[in-house]
Amino acid sequence: NAEYMGAVISVPNLITNLPLPEFVTFNSFDGLPIQAFHFPPSLTPLYQKIHVPHNSTINSTLFANINTTSLSRLPPYIIYVHGGPKLAAPTTLWNLPAFNFLRSLGIGILVPNIRGSLGNGKRYSLMGLQQKRFDAIEDLKAAHDYICSLPNADCNNIAIAGASYGGFAALSAATRFPSLWKFVVEIAGISNFETFLKTTLPPTRRADRAREYGLDSAWLRELSPVTHARNLTAPLLVVHGANDVTVPPAQAEEIVAAARANHGVVQYLALHGEGHKAKGEGSKVLFASTVVHFALKHFGMLVEQ
Repeated sequence: NAEYMGAVISVPNLITNLPLPEFVTFNSFDGLPIQAFHFPPSLTPLYQKIHVPHNSTINSTLFANINTTSLSRLPPYIIYVHGGPKLAAPTTLWNLPAFNFLRSLGIGILVPNIRGSLGNGKRYSLMGLQQKRFDAIEDLKAAHDYICSLPNADCNNIAIAGASYGGFAALSAATRFPSLWKFVVEIAGISNFETFLKTTLPPTRRADRAREYGLDSAWLRELSPVTHARNLTAPLLVVHGANDVTVPPAQAEEIVAAARANHGVVQYLALHGEGHKAKGEGSKVLFASTVVHFALKHFGMLVEQ
C-alpha cells in the first residue's frame, strides 16, 4: 500500500518498540569471522500496535490482506548486503524504511560485513579482490547458515537483498546457491562485468573497478551473475534508477532478460528520473511499497485474492 509506506517514510515514529539490534559474529567456510548486525523481528504485529494520525488518508488495505496464520510460524529472514564493497553494514535501518517496516511485520533482517567491507582493518577490506571475489559470496552462505542456527528463525524462509555492490552479491549468491533463497531483491547492481567495465564512467572509476574485479575476460564472464542466470530459481525483484550513471540501467535489463528467458519469476521496477539512489519522495514510496509487497507475497504473508 503506497499511502501506508509514504506515511512510514514521512513519520518514522509510526514504527516503534522494535527489538534492539544485536552485534553478532559467525564463521565463514574458511574459518574467517564475519561480523553482522542482527535486527530481530518484532514480536507484536504492527497492525496491532500502530497509531495512525487522525488526519491520515491511509486505509487498511495492506493489513486486510495479511495472512494472520503466517504470524504464528517461526519468523522469516532477509539478508541485506550493503554496497561498496568498501563500506560497512548500517547500525540502523531507518535509511532502509521498507526493511524496517518488514521487521514490524515479524521479519528478521541480518546485515553482514562480508569480506571486503570496511571497519575490520586494511587486510580485511582487501579480501575478496578479483579471483577471490567468490569468497565474499561464500560469506553469504555462511550468513544463511547462521540464521538457520537461530532458535527462532524459519530456515526455509530466508531471502537475500542488496543494493549496488550488494545487488551484485545478492544476484551472485542466488545463482551460486539457488536452493537457499525464498526470493531475491536486487537494487542497482552489476549483472555483467564485461559490459559494465566498458560502459561505466568516468575512466578513473573504470580503473578502480578493474582493480577490484579484474580485467581478464574469461574471469569477468565467470564472475557475472548474468552468465549463470539459468541457475536462478527464486523469484527476483530488480529495482534500478533509469538515469543511473554509476551502474547503468542496462545492467538491470540484462539480468531481467536472461532470467525471463529461463522462465523465471521476475518483476522489474525502473525508477524514472532517478540515479544510483532514489531521492524523490514519490520514487522512495514506490520503491518501498514494491519491496514490501514483493516480500510479503513470496513469504506467504498475504491473503490470496
